[in-house]
Amino acid sequence: MKYKFSYWYFFVHYIKEYLKEEFGKERAKDIIVSSKKEYRKLLNRAEDIGGRNPMAKNMYFAMVFLAFHVAYPETFDQRGLEALLAALYRKKGFTKWIRLLNVNNPRHFKMLKKKLLKAANWIDVREAQYPTSWKFRFPDVHRDGFYYEFTKCPIAEFFKKNGYDELTPLFCQIDYKNIELARGKLYREKTLATGDDVCDFWLVPDKVKNPR
Repeated sequence: MKYKFSYWYFFVHYIKEYLKEEFGKERAKDIIVSSKKEYRKLLNRAEDIGGRNPMAKNMYFAMVFLAFHVAYPETFDQRGLEALLAALYRKKGFTKWIRLLNVNNPRHFKMLKKKLLKAANWIDVREAQYPTSWKFRFPDVHRDGFYYEFTKCPIAEFFKKNGYDELTPLFCQIDYKNIELARGKLYREKTLATGDDVCDFWLVPDKVKNPR
């Protein structure tokens, strides 16, 4: 994947205070510098899924945080990464971008659905060029909300291929948090990370009771 400093800067901007509080200013600086080097290396090892891929930010997100584990595997083991991700989501400056979406608003929900369909189309059109990208599927199985599946996920595949698959569920859990911040609920039964054939996403506004 193409190296992009912007993603690194964006996410680290929100966790650097946590790192300073937890490890001290000088130690935090060393952690950031070393992890940034690993971030670049990880991207060099990852398959190209297209820099303009609407889903690419998800891969960059995963690589930023995986870089801390690679640089300091004992400090940022599963529990350490959980703490790092929790620190990110405690920052209102970060979560405000997600909270801008309110899926209880029909216009917002329609916009989210359109965005996902557009992403799927972008990927489908360029499947021959970027064969390792996500693969969407949209079965019509629910009356309420919006349902879709991934039959392929480059994050899960990269983590498995490189021996980090025990960490993949941490990033799957982020889906729940993002939907919750957007005033919705995510119902899920399967993930590729746990060996299932799909990752399923049933997104429902949180004001809908007993969704069908």
